[in-house]
Amino acid sequence: MTLSGPDALRILDEAVRDIRREEDDIARKLGRGAERVAKLREAEADLLRQFAKGRLETDTEAELSGRVTQAIIRAQGTAKERGTAFAALAGRLRGLDKELTDLVAERASLLAEADRHQSALRGLSARIATAIAKDPEYERHRRAAAALEATAAAATAKARQADIDRELKGRPYRADPLFMYLWNRALKDETTTPSALIARLDRWVAGIIDFPTAQANYVALNALPSVWRDHAKQVAGQAVAAEDGLDRLERAGIDAAGGTAMREALDTAQARMMEIDSRMIALQDQRDSITRSQAALIEATNTEFDRAVTALSMALGSSDIQSVIAAARTVPLISEDALLSQLDDVRLRVAEEEIDTRDQTVRLKTLAVRRRELEDIEYEFKTLKFDDPRSMFRDDNLVGARLNDFLTGSITAQNYWGAWIRNQGWTAGTSDWGGGVGLPRRGRLASSPGAPTGVFSRPRQADAGADA
Repeated sequence: MTLSGPDALRILDEAVRDIRREEDDIARKLGRGAERVAKLREAEADLLRQFAKGRLETDTEAELSGRVTQAIIRAQGTAKERGTAFAALAGRLRGLDKELTDLVAERASLLAEADRHQSALRGLSARIATAIAKDPEYERHRRAAAALEATAAAATAKARQADIDRELKGRPYRADPLFMYLWNRALKDETTTPSALIARLDRWVAGIIDFPTAQANYVALNALPSVWRDHAKQVAGQAVAAEDGLDRLERAGIDAAGGTAMREALDTAQARMMEIDSRMIALQDQRDSITRSQAALIEATNTEFDRAVTALSMALGSSDIQSVIAAARTVPLISEDALLSQLDDVRLRVAEEEIDTRDQTVRLKTLAVRRRELEDIEYEFKTLKFDDPRSMFRDDNLVGARLNDFLTGSITAQNYWGAWIRNQGWTAGTSDWGGGVGLPRRGRLASSPGAPTGVFSRPRQADAGADA
């Protein structure tokens, strides 16, 4: 079954929202887990103080217990500050998510509005064709654009072949030790001056293997791919400009056929959608920054508290609490049985919390990667107007099994996006006069120099400020 552009984008939006909700849920769980660990560590410290009373001299026990107590008091204050900061960040995330949801809804409404204007415009196709046929410039522009597209395609093909030649034909040069010695020597001589003897020996070897000729050939072999790519890029730009000229002539034909109001309404709707897309990118960057700040709060540890507990452990004869408990079990005091059991229980619960925290943190990082990749796919999707009602996809599994494969990591984001590109097409009538207005190159992307690739182009702010 086929899938329309708006339906495809709606399902991708829902997938992104689901990921965000799961991220928020895990972040809350991690926050609560951090609070539980803090309370368990307080209980552990209290039990250790009781334990130390029977095993340390009074002065030493009092000094170390005091350090632990002060560390607990400061840890409680720090935990309260972190909780307040975490709640504030969570509130900001809720605000961002609401704005994103509202923008998605507005954009969907604008897409439907654009579709209505486009349908009305398509009804003028015959009149637009008549108006354009009267313009003698159109055929000249069309032929020029077609010639430039063919030239750009040929230059791109030659660039690919030049890359292959550079690798294959360059192997004999790179495998020749004398040539590579002189090649590297020539590069080195640009910054240093060899001795007279070495220079004479180099000239003698260069004469034997005709190094100047081989060097010129190798330089050309390495330079050709870049030359062809630059040429292809230049001609492709000229082809796009020529196509833009055709679009201007078509728009003039639309106005001559009485479609000015429809065209302007379509332009207005699409301009607003571009504003929405730009705002969504900024909000997504802010959201990324806030989630990073949340993660930093969750992962932060109270080193002062840890140092105080470690000092108490060392005074008790070991470098860690678990070793202290194990040693005490070999020769326990009468009053310590219950205390040791409680310490064991607290330590076990701390270990369980830490394991769960590690698992949840790994899951959170995986979700963040998937969400960003899905946002990148949506960015390309919108940039190429694949979300337009005139856009269709031949495989509805793109939002079913293949989407699940991507979300579970069975396929990469690039492969998933490549599947969208391969399955995309335009509905019948899009290539008619007026039928492709508002689309990139009027929907003729598949065979043009500007055809989409699996490479993502979204600009991302790696460290977008959380206070932006």
